[in-house]
Amino acid sequence: ELKKVARAKRRKLLRISPDVLNRLDDAFSETSRSEKQTQALLSLVAACGSENKWIDSRAFRKKNQIESPQIIALKKKALIEEIEEVDGTTAASAPNSKILLSAHQTAALENIEKGFKERKPTLLHGVTASGKTEVYIELIKNAFKTHKRVLYLLPEIALTTQLISRLRVHFTVAVSHSRFTPAERLAAWRESLENNEPLLILGARSAVFMPMPDLGLIIVDEEHEGSFKQFEPSPRYQARDTAVWMANQRGCSILLGSATPSLDSMYNAKLGRYHLVQLFNRFHTAPLPELEVVDMVGAKERREVKGNFSIELVDAMRQTLQKGESIILFQNRRGFSTFQQCQTCGHVEGCTRCDISLTYHKASNQLKCHYCGYQVPPVMKCSSCGGHSVLHKGFGTEQIAEEASELFPKARVKRMDLDTTRGKHAFGDLIRSVEEGEVDILVGTQMVTKGLDFDRVGLVGIMSADNLLSYPDFRANERAFQLIEQVSGRTGRRTSKGKVVIQSMKPRHAIIQMAMNHDYDGMLQRELVVRNEYGYPPYVRLITITIKHRDHRLLERAASEFARSLRSKIGDRFLGPEYAPIARLKNLYQMQIIIKVDKNSVGIKVRDRITKAHQEVLMSPEFHRVKVIYDVDPNS
Repeated sequence: ELKKVARAKRRKLLRISPDVLNRLDDAFSETSRSEKQTQALLSLVAACGSENKWIDSRAFRKKNQIESPQIIALKKKALIEEIEEVDGTTAASAPNSKILLSAHQTAALENIEKGFKERKPTLLHGVTASGKTEVYIELIKNAFKTHKRVLYLLPEIALTTQLISRLRVHFTVAVSHSRFTPAERLAAWRESLENNEPLLILGARSAVFMPMPDLGLIIVDEEHEGSFKQFEPSPRYQARDTAVWMANQRGCSILLGSATPSLDSMYNAKLGRYHLVQLFNRFHTAPLPELEVVDMVGAKERREVKGNFSIELVDAMRQTLQKGESIILFQNRRGFSTFQQCQTCGHVEGCTRCDISLTYHKASNQLKCHYCGYQVPPVMKCSSCGGHSVLHKGFGTEQIAEEASELFPKARVKRMDLDTTRGKHAFGDLIRSVEEGEVDILVGTQMVTKGLDFDRVGLVGIMSADNLLSYPDFRANERAFQLIEQVSGRTGRRTSKGKVVIQSMKPRHAIIQMAMNHDYDGMLQRELVVRNEYGYPPYVRLITITIKHRDHRLLERAASEFARSLRSKIGDRFLGPEYAPIARLKNLYQMQIIIKVDKNSVGIKVRDRITKAHQEVLMSPEFHRVKVIYDVDPNS
């Protein structure tokens, strides 16, 4: 029997000796006879910062071109400290350091603990930059005092990269997410099992399955994010809901936090199932950012645009850069242009395996399918009519970054999207560059909206709010509001008031107006009325059944027969069958049936009836090759 064995890696960390910090002049006197040692010590002081944080020895030496003998010499002189740890865990550098909470944070902390005593899941609704992380740190400290472990879930790997540098000051942290190697996951797994000391486990959705004896607290940050839902590959689960269930089973406390809570969680809070805590004051003196919406229809008619940028946005960018602040530009499409279209017949170049248009990526000069990976060079003539007037339409982050560089040649422009963050350390390197002031304009997809904390951001530009509102999805308005509000919260997070410029063809859309007024309650009430009228969550539960096959005729027969069998067992409480929004994916046609389950229904009975219909129809000789996927509580 062959087994894959992963051995936990170890790494070395450096920092300045704490007693040396108060006598740096004396320390440099000791190295005055060696220019290389002096340079190494100076670089380490800068890298460790005012918090004197532990830094990775190998990365530090590589970045600053410092050789091992200089590090050894500084250690012998007791000017620096070096420790070795299992890669994947991080030791606390200042476990006894204190955080001064504001009066509003202290009140929120006490209210949260009240909810814990009531044995209810607690929902913290705190505006962006209200200091939710500081409240989390105090709660973790309280859990550690009782020798309990804490699970801290985040929706995005990028957030673990930034947050660990803040948490490692106070706690021993084990990190786990999908970009870790088997050896690093093993290290975190062993640390969780073998370490008898209080431990903070930080990770994305898969961290919910880490072994956690003595679990005392679960924190789900940015709980509204759809990234907590796992779809492919199975098992299909919602990490937030799994964490709530797990907290109930384990008898531990759970806190859900967000500036824009999901309608499902807020609905539970309104019904009294969750304990609601509100934190509506920003931690620093800065007020909420000023939002300005630009009518792109009028701007284009008046020719007040430069490429995809309105004059208002360009002027705001210029003023921000002159003040020495940085800019975030949000466009929820990657690539250069979203499709190629023939101007003669209107044909759009599409994927040969999927019913979707191909996206043009200028860096690789390829048309790519973002679903199956198919790619071809850009076409010079139309594949339908043979015409030569084929143009690129739409725009993505690649085009926005190029135009920003042309508008502001001296500005340092970087992108944060799937194309630029594929490497294991790409997130960390990019975030570090922004934090150290090496990036003036950051162009990104929704990665930039998810809780990142940057000091210098003075302006956020939303390049096309209409894209957010155009999805055929009952959650589209909720998500659009959340994305606008979240990305707006990346600016003005310290003392100065930030600004947000929203470009839209529909500036008077109700959701955009509510986002401009930070009117979460208005959005909540509006969406709840609509969902109650049409029968969507949180008033019902959904089960999406996706049926796939290469032969669309056989697929249609199978879906029709399955629907007929379902109707005889559960009535008309479902929609479909209809072709999915993308009718063909990876050469498989797909149709969907959406079942609406009353929340008072007995789940086991519903499951048994669906199973019986499946066995009657889809296990028959004619349809046994049809692929079926069941997704309970889908994102859309």
